[in-house]
Amino acid sequence: MNINKISVLLIDFPKRKFQIMEGVSKEENMSTIGENIKKELERRGLSQKELCKSTKISESALSKYLSSTKPLRTDILAKIARALDVNIYQLLGLEERPGTTFDVCKTALMARSGTSLTNDEKKQLIDLIFGHE
Repeated sequence: MNINKISVLLIDFPKRKFQIMEGVSKEENMSTIGENIKKELERRGLSQKELCKSTKISESALSKYLSSTKPLRTDILAKIARALDVNIYQLLGLEERPGTTFDVCKTALMARSGTSLTNDEKKQLIDLIFGHE
């Protein structure tokens, strides 16, 4: 079994866990993310067009993400967070809590973006996915 393939294919597992843990509906979560991205753009004095250029996201797609009419994939969220130089948790409207699934989500996002995972990080992700916590 290829650990890297599993971590990439099941990347959205932690996202669902966030919604359950925080008691936030999918619609509320998407709305919060869009609002937080808008706030960061405003704070930095950036336009949506500039964000699109730096992330290679179409203006149409970004508009849908910001208005919560299109679900935001974790890899796109990671690109936006990098471009805005913010922690992904800020865009999600969550506090980073060490030692929880937030750490695992961070690991999963690293896998999605092509960053290498240590063997311990791979094991942690697989344990979470298959319930061996």
